[in-house]
Amino acid sequence: MLFRSDVRGNLTIGSNATFAAGTSLTHAIAGNWLNNGSFTFTTANTVLFNGANSATISGSSSTAFNNLSVDKGSSIATVLEATGPMSMNGNLTFTDGLFRLTHASSSAQPGGSLTIPSTAGIEINGGTLNPNFGSITNQGLFRVISGSATVGTSSGNAVNNQTGSTCNVQGGTLTVSGRLTATGGTVSQSGGTITLCTVGNTDAGTANFDISSTSNLSLTGGSVVFSLPNTATTPYNSLNIVNGGTKTVSGGTFQFGNASTPTSQLFKVNSAIPLFNFTINNVNAPSVQLVTNDLTINGTLALNGGNIDGATNNKLVIVTNSSSSAVTQTSGFINSNLRRAVATTGANYLFPVGLTTGEYTPATLNFSNLTAGNLTVKANSGDEPNLSVSPFAAIDPAKSVNAYWTLTASGGAASTGYSGTLGYTAGLNDNSTFATSYVLGKFNSGWTYPTVSATPSSTALSFSGANGFGNLAIGSCQTPTTANAGPDQTQCNNGSFTLAGNSISTPNNGTWTCVSGCTGVIISTPNSPNSTVTGVVAGVPATLRWTIDVGNPNCATS
Repeated sequence: MLFRSDVRGNLTIGSNATFAAGTSLTHAIAGNWLNNGSFTFTTANTVLFNGANSATISGSSSTAFNNLSVDKGSSIATVLEATGPMSMNGNLTFTDGLFRLTHASSSAQPGGSLTIPSTAGIEINGGTLNPNFGSITNQGLFRVISGSATVGTSSGNAVNNQTGSTCNVQGGTLTVSGRLTATGGTVSQSGGTITLCTVGNTDAGTANFDISSTSNLSLTGGSVVFSLPNTATTPYNSLNIVNGGTKTVSGGTFQFGNASTPTSQLFKVNSAIPLFNFTINNVNAPSVQLVTNDLTINGTLALNGGNIDGATNNKLVIVTNSSSSAVTQTSGFINSNLRRAVATTGANYLFPVGLTTGEYTPATLNFSNLTAGNLTVKANSGDEPNLSVSPFAAIDPAKSVNAYWTLTASGGAASTGYSGTLGYTAGLNDNSTFATSYVLGKFNSGWTYPTVSATPSSTALSFSGANGFGNLAIGSCQTPTTANAGPDQTQCNNGSFTLAGNSISTPNNGTWTCVSGCTGVIISTPNSPNSTVTGVVAGVPATLRWTIDVGNPNCATS
């Protein structure tokens, strides 16, 4: 290496002076760089900041370096800080020390792929790290406090964090054209925005945000935004966090899709640990598919675009935050089980579930009596399978909504009083002309019928007075079999009769009642068409009625 200058102290360029750096030379500066004048070079010029002491780059004039090399001290405790304006258009290299970009008009660029050694680091604290083709291999410190850092210009460019490294985002923006990975070290974020895969990631075995079993993760704030999914021919996960190391996510948001996301992109998600906030963006309907692990969310779930597909791999979405506002929806739904923590009476808990065939079938529940715990809701296609089960199957499968909801309690949840609204698309009605006469049935070892609290429509039914959980089904009442009490009977000196009502079958229920002459009359089995009647007083006619119904007092009888 040919040195033209070897300055053991500070270098000052006066206001009327010019430092002409020449061609293909390296100038070593151990102290501060103060430029109040002019710095020029032709080609392949390098300024090396060395020495054991911390130093600054400042001045009233902006310094445009070509290549810049940092070799300060023996660790990141020795700092080269750009407190004044600067830029560069060549290569940035590290041996030792921390390079800090503080001034708002200070910028640097790797010039290609960059390795940060274990005793070196770069910190963006108001300045700008400009993109260039290539990746950053981090064995030391990569930190963004404020300002912006952009890594890579092509598909697959990455920030690769290795053993012993620290990747820390406290604020500002970090944008990566490909992926952010950790095979070791620690990735942490407390603020700011990390945007990933703005160009592409064709690695079929590495996610856009990929945290291995041998690395640590700490997220307390900020956002991680996925612009594109993994773009391999057979797409891999966009988010992949596996067990191992020390991993906690107590804040922050994972957002899938942004304003640059093309139409109908599918992001595959796997996290072995709970996430905090989870958002699907509203532009061009991006969607998420769960793989390997259930998705657990300790903060909020916001559905603003496409769906969350848990059905393909039989995965659940679990929201542990018991606030009723923890789940919001403007577009899209979950096509598998959604488990929510429920703890508040008088609040509307939304379960934005839907069918694998694409229909949105949400359930909103409001508890007037509640023991806190978890409630899982799943929307199912077709008629509820117990509509043919007697007693009390009042709903006609041919006049129903071809979907039903399964409500399952866990963690101690119980309710003896709740209301709600069930939504469905018009196409799920067998015949929407019957919609205004719909009833709601709940099956749990038998049928009960909450009160329909408003006139149903072809897209929604509201109810109240539900007790306990099970399957909820919607439809019009069955038409009961026409009742026939059989012939009149006359006997002398015998008060015992065998009735001859017409027989019934599911879902019909029959009941004998005494209408007149009832004193002393006993109907032994009131629900049998052939019940025995005793106690009829000689000379006093007794009139009995055989009524057939379908088990719901809101339905017709015969």
